[in-house]
Amino acid sequence: MFDAPGLDPAWLTKTQCEAVLEKLVHASELGEHYINGFLRVLSQVHPECVIEFLKARITRYRLAKQVQAETTYQAFPWTRGEVRFEFPPDLPARRDFLAYVRDLLIELPSDWYWLTILFWSVGSRDKSTLSVLDDWLHEEDQSKLKCVLDLLAEAPKGLATSEPQFAAH
Repeated sequence: MFDAPGLDPAWLTKTQCEAVLEKLVHASELGEHYINGFLRVLSQVHPECVIEFLKARITRYRLAKQVQAETTYQAFPWTRGEVRFEFPPDLPARRDFLAYVRDLLIELPSDWYWLTILFWSVGSRDKSTLSVLDDWLHEEDQSKLKCVLDLLAEAPKGLATSEPQFAAH
Protein backbone atom coordinates (compact mmCIF):
# COMPACT_ATOMS: atom_id res chain seq x y z
CA MET A 1 0.00 0.00 0.00
CA PHE A 2 2.82 2.42 0.80
CA ASP A 3 5.35 1.45 -1.84
CA ALA A 4 5.78 3.14 -5.25
CA PRO A 5 2.45 2.28 -6.94
CA GLY A 6 0.54 2.74 -3.68
CA LEU A 7 -0.77 5.70 -1.74
CA ASP A 8 0.71 9.07 -2.80
CA PRO A 9 1.02 11.31 0.29
CA ALA A 10 0.66 14.44 -1.85
CA TRP A 11 -2.98 13.50 -2.48
CA LEU A 12 -3.89 13.40 1.21
CA THR A 13 -5.58 16.20 3.09
CA LYS A 14 -4.33 16.91 6.59
CA THR A 15 -7.36 15.09 8.04
CA GLN A 16 -6.73 12.03 5.86
CA CYS A 17 -3.05 12.11 6.79
CA GLU A 18 -3.90 12.17 10.50
CA ALA A 19 -6.31 9.24 10.05
CA VAL A 20 -3.73 7.08 8.24
CA LEU A 21 -0.98 7.86 10.73
CA GLU A 22 -3.27 7.23 13.71
CA LYS A 23 -3.74 3.67 12.49
CA LEU A 24 0.01 3.25 12.07
CA VAL A 25 0.70 4.38 15.65
CA HIS A 26 -0.79 1.09 16.83
CA ALA A 27 1.23 -1.15 14.48
CA SER A 28 3.91 -2.78 16.60
CA GLU A 29 6.28 -3.25 13.64
CA LEU A 30 6.58 -0.80 10.75
CA GLY A 31 9.76 -1.96 9.06
CA GLU A 32 8.02 -4.35 6.67
CA HIS A 33 5.27 -1.99 5.52
CA TYR A 34 7.34 0.09 3.06
CA ILE A 35 6.36 3.34 4.67
CA ASN A 36 9.85 4.90 4.65
CA GLY A 37 9.31 6.74 1.37
CA PHE A 38 5.72 7.54 2.28
CA LEU A 39 6.82 9.23 5.52
CA ARG A 40 9.67 11.05 3.75
CA VAL A 41 7.28 12.64 1.25
CA LEU A 42 4.65 13.21 3.92
CA SER A 43 7.23 15.12 5.98
CA GLN A 44 7.30 17.66 3.12
CA VAL A 45 3.54 17.82 2.55
CA HIS A 46 2.19 17.60 6.12
CA PRO A 47 5.25 17.92 8.38
CA GLU A 48 3.33 18.56 11.61
CA CYS A 49 1.36 15.34 11.09
CA VAL A 50 4.55 13.30 10.83
CA ILE A 51 6.01 14.94 13.93
CA GLU A 52 2.84 14.18 15.91
CA PHE A 53 2.93 10.61 14.57
CA LEU A 54 6.52 10.13 15.76
CA LYS A 55 5.65 11.59 19.19
CA ALA A 56 2.62 9.30 19.45
CA ARG A 57 4.76 6.24 18.65
CA ILE A 58 7.26 7.26 21.31
CA THR A 59 4.46 7.76 23.85
CA ARG A 60 2.99 4.35 23.03
CA TYR A 61 6.43 2.77 23.32
CA ARG A 62 7.00 4.36 26.73
CA LEU A 63 3.61 3.11 27.95
CA ALA A 64 4.36 -0.39 26.65
CA LYS A 65 7.69 -0.38 28.52
CA GLN A 66 5.93 0.58 31.75
CA VAL A 67 3.71 -2.48 31.44
CA GLN A 68 6.44 -4.84 30.25
CA ALA A 69 10.15 -3.93 30.27
CA GLU A 70 10.85 -6.04 27.16
CA THR A 71 8.23 -4.91 24.67
CA THR A 72 7.98 -5.93 21.03
CA TYR A 73 6.60 -2.50 20.10
CA GLN A 74 9.17 -0.45 18.21
CA ALA A 75 8.75 3.32 18.29
CA PHE A 76 11.26 3.86 15.48
CA PRO A 77 12.17 0.57 13.80
CA TRP A 78 14.54 1.76 11.10
CA THR A 79 18.29 1.58 11.05
CA ARG A 80 20.62 4.38 10.03
CA GLY A 81 19.88 5.60 6.52
CA GLU A 82 16.64 3.68 6.01
CA VAL A 83 14.44 6.74 6.42
CA ARG A 84 15.38 10.36 5.91
CA PHE A 85 12.68 12.89 6.65
CA GLU A 86 12.55 16.09 4.62
CA PHE A 87 10.94 18.55 7.01
CA PRO A 88 11.27 22.23 6.19
CA PRO A 89 14.47 23.19 8.08
CA ASP A 90 12.94 26.34 9.59
CA LEU A 91 9.80 24.59 10.89
CA PRO A 92 9.54 25.44 14.63
CA ALA A 93 7.88 22.07 15.37
CA ARG A 94 10.94 20.33 13.89
CA ARG A 95 13.32 22.13 16.24
CA ASP A 96 11.03 21.36 19.19
CA PHE A 97 10.93 17.70 18.18
CA LEU A 98 14.72 17.51 17.93
CA ALA A 99 14.99 18.97 21.45
CA TYR A 100 12.40 16.42 22.63
CA VAL A 101 14.43 13.51 21.18
CA ARG A 102 17.66 14.95 22.61
CA ASP A 103 15.98 15.14 26.05
CA LEU A 104 14.81 11.53 25.75
CA LEU A 105 18.44 10.42 25.63
CA ILE A 106 18.62 11.28 29.35
CA GLU A 107 15.26 9.71 30.18
CA LEU A 108 15.68 6.54 28.10
CA PRO A 109 19.41 5.77 28.05
CA SER A 110 18.83 2.12 27.08
CA ASP A 111 17.18 3.37 23.86
CA TRP A 112 20.17 5.44 22.78
CA TYR A 113 20.60 3.51 19.51
CA TRP A 114 17.22 4.25 17.90
CA LEU A 115 16.89 7.71 19.48
CA THR A 116 20.18 8.76 17.89
CA ILE A 117 19.05 7.41 14.52
CA LEU A 118 15.73 9.24 14.91
CA PHE A 119 17.51 12.49 15.79
CA TRP A 120 19.65 12.41 12.65
CA SER A 121 16.75 11.19 10.48
CA VAL A 122 14.99 14.45 11.36
CA GLY A 123 18.00 16.71 11.89
CA SER A 124 20.77 17.72 9.54
CA ARG A 125 23.64 20.17 9.29
CA ASP A 126 21.32 23.17 9.56
CA LYS A 127 20.95 26.03 11.99
CA SER A 128 18.00 24.64 13.97
CA THR A 129 19.61 21.22 14.50
CA LEU A 130 22.90 22.76 15.55
CA SER A 131 21.10 25.13 17.93
CA VAL A 132 19.44 22.15 19.66
CA LEU A 133 22.89 20.66 20.19
CA ASP A 134 24.40 23.98 21.19
CA ASP A 135 21.78 24.44 23.91
CA TRP A 136 23.44 21.64 25.88
CA LEU A 137 27.07 22.25 24.93
CA HIS A 138 27.28 25.02 27.51
CA GLU A 139 25.53 23.12 30.31
CA GLU A 140 27.31 22.24 33.52
CA ASP A 141 25.30 19.01 33.73
CA GLN A 142 27.77 16.40 32.49
CA SER A 143 25.02 13.99 31.43
CA LYS A 144 23.66 16.59 29.00
CA LEU A 145 27.12 17.27 27.59
CA LYS A 146 27.66 13.52 27.15
CA CYS A 147 24.37 13.25 25.23
CA VAL A 148 25.43 16.01 22.85
CA LEU A 149 28.82 14.41 22.33
CA ASP A 150 27.15 11.06 21.65
CA LEU A 151 24.86 12.72 19.10
CA LEU A 152 27.80 14.49 17.46
CA ALA A 153 29.64 11.17 17.19
CA GLU A 154 26.76 9.92 15.04
CA ALA A 155 26.35 13.15 13.03
CA PRO A 156 26.43 13.14 9.25
CA LYS A 157 29.94 13.07 7.85
CA GLY A 158 31.45 16.46 7.15
CA LEU A 159 29.78 18.35 9.99
CA ALA A 160 33.08 19.79 11.21
CA THR A 161 34.15 20.95 7.76
CA SER A 162 30.77 22.29 6.67
CA GLU A 163 30.08 24.12 9.95
CA PRO A 164 33.50 25.30 11.19
CA GLN A 165 32.02 27.90 13.57
CA PHE A 166 30.04 25.17 15.33
CA ALA A 167 32.96 22.74 15.30
CA ALA A 168 35.22 25.34 16.93
CA HIS A 169 33.34 24.98 20.23
